[in-house]
Amino acid sequence: MHPLLSRDPSRIGGYRLLARLGSGGMGEVFLARSRSGREVALKLVHADLAGDPEFRARFRREVAAARAVSGAFTAPVIDADPEAPVPWLAAAYLRGVSLQQAVSAHGPLPVTGGYALGASLAEALQAIHRAGVVHRDLKPSNVILTAEGPKVIDFGIARAAGSATVTMSGSVIGSPGFMAPEQATGLAEAGTAADVFSLGAVLAYTLTGVGPFGEGPTDVLIYRIVHDEPRLSAIGDPELRELVASCLVKEPALRPVPEQLLDRLTPHLPPATALQGTSWLPELIITSVTRRLDEPPPADGLTRRQVLVAGGGGLAAAVAAAIGIGLASGGDSGSGARAKPSAEPGGDVLWRTKVPIGGFGKTMDVAAGVVFSMGRDTGVTALDARTGKVLWRVATQPLTLPGRPLTVAVWDRVVPLRDNAVVSAYDLATGQARWTHPFTAGTQASPPLVAKGLVIVSGEKEIVAYDASRGEMRWSLKGEDHREACTVSDDVLYTWYGTTKPEVHAVDVVTGKLRWKRALVRDYRGTGGSLVKSGRFVYAPLHDGEIHALDADSGDVAWVGGPKARKFPWSPPLSVVGKHLYIGDEAGSLYAYDAGTGARRWRSRLTTAKVGSGSMAIEPEIALARETALGLVYVYDGAENLVALDASTGKVRWRQAVPYVQQDLPVVAEGAVHLASLEGVQSFHLETGQLLRKLEMEGAACLKAVDGVLYCLDDAAVVAVRTT
Repeated sequence: MHPLLSRDPSRIGGYRLLARLGSGGMGEVFLARSRSGREVALKLVHADLAGDPEFRARFRREVAAARAVSGAFTAPVIDADPEAPVPWLAAAYLRGVSLQQAVSAHGPLPVTGGYALGASLAEALQAIHRAGVVHRDLKPSNVILTAEGPKVIDFGIARAAGSATVTMSGSVIGSPGFMAPEQATGLAEAGTAADVFSLGAVLAYTLTGVGPFGEGPTDVLIYRIVHDEPRLSAIGDPELRELVASCLVKEPALRPVPEQLLDRLTPHLPPATALQGTSWLPELIITSVTRRLDEPPPADGLTRRQVLVAGGGGLAAAVAAAIGIGLASGGDSGSGARAKPSAEPGGDVLWRTKVPIGGFGKTMDVAAGVVFSMGRDTGVTALDARTGKVLWRVATQPLTLPGRPLTVAVWDRVVPLRDNAVVSAYDLATGQARWTHPFTAGTQASPPLVAKGLVIVSGEKEIVAYDASRGEMRWSLKGEDHREACTVSDDVLYTWYGTTKPEVHAVDVVTGKLRWKRALVRDYRGTGGSLVKSGRFVYAPLHDGEIHALDADSGDVAWVGGPKARKFPWSPPLSVVGKHLYIGDEAGSLYAYDAGTGARRWRSRLTTAKVGSGSMAIEPEIALARETALGLVYVYDGAENLVALDASTGKVRWRQAVPYVQQDLPVVAEGAVHLASLEGVQSFHLETGQLLRKLEMEGAACLKAVDGVLYCLDDAAVVAVRTT
């Protein structure tokens, strides 16, 4: 829950808006209250969808159908206006926690909870399908655990976005990892059987803490959904495992219907009335649900300024409680005065675990529900991301270059790590070594890459691919001039080759065969930096600031541009987000280019100081212009300032002084931009730059945001902090 923005309306229909709850592919969601005092979750459709006649017709039909849904385990649609200039709908506001939040914070549910939740979801789908509605986006975040039992939200309405959403974003309706194969490919209509597939995926997540097709980028998950079998071995109960497997059959006609699922689930249920409450849930989750019930609802009539500056109670206190912000009593909005919690467990800090990292060379990554930390000569420590419990330690000291964080990739519970002499794979749960191979082909610091079940390790003289599970060598590329800056996308490895006449090579991940190669320059002009694959291009930056955009399929040069003829001691880092490519230079400027044509959009001189390594991060939602009206770029300028710029013009929107940042990029999560510095972790309002929270700690670094939690290092520990 977040304060309203200045651009938000104060009232929609007969409802007064109180706070922001979030945003999605179809619109923005607000907490609102009717004149009689009833709280609702009000979804306001994106304005660009509102102008599409086909969307309006679909929205009208879907709203009518959704309002006909009634059931013990669904949140009803209460009101809607499909004819409004910007259509909206209001559903019952549920106080509780999402299934995703519960599992992320407290771990998988026991088998009894799996049977209970499965029956609840099957009955919810019965009610939804009976009304002629298909959910199309059943996922853990759309299941809310409340005092009255689990509730399914957002049913049916996703279909209204239909072809309009696909046309504008190039995406499919649904959530990667939980959508059916026919939905992921778009080759067939996603009917009621697609909801059953999603139910099976949600149950697998509930019982194991990870989806049945693992974790990874969207394209990887979609490939696994369409081609791979689900990973269900971690479900201990054979009958429940078989039931989940039946839901995840590729062929829609072979999946059970909700009624058949209920027939199989009900013999295992607790007393019939138990599912209407929380008695079937673990105690820690019950406590979370109860705590949400105790939160005071926002009061009517406060302006946005009062939300930000009120000290004692009302909406400001309610919002502060909801998002974990300490408000100084009587503080002024312009002063930036806020409570400064320390990094000790309690309040915003979920846990703090001491680890042997020391102060120099410390680094960290988070993957597959595990935090991996490392310091100079201390090896790697793995901690449970939910609890902070140390899972295992190994002596392997992965190579990293100065200013580069540790990067860990996990494949099917296998963790590959590399030091200066060997590459090894460890079991994610136990840390036991599965296999080890010598690897001394150069002393570069590139971490192992994982793709298509392979671990790929690169050096100056050789690139080798090993089977991730067994360690067998699948292929190798030998040569004297391989470069370290490799990247993998889909089933292609992109890598530099050569120094005096640099080339980019595209290599088939599965076979190791060359697909294409492209020489970028005829004469020596410096070597290349990290390759970036985005959309249909591979972007190759050279040390003089020149950027080559190559067609990812053919290697043809689409355009050449960038801030050329500057004398970089390194290849400047670049980021590609949506239609823009961003790159900095050593003079303290940030450039924006059209990612498709290479045309320069703007240059913003951020500082007269040299940028150093040029830390930069982009607010992710600007890739989908209809998702947000903010459209901001967030940059740490190297002169101890966090700067927000307009992505279209480069104009500075706000600037905040932040002391020296060790190796971190700004992190955008849960409505705020966060940064780790020598003084601790600071969080700023995305639109205004107002300081929301400051967590004091010595030498904070390596900030990561995963599933609503910020992870970072101080000088002696790993710390987990709430983002909201």
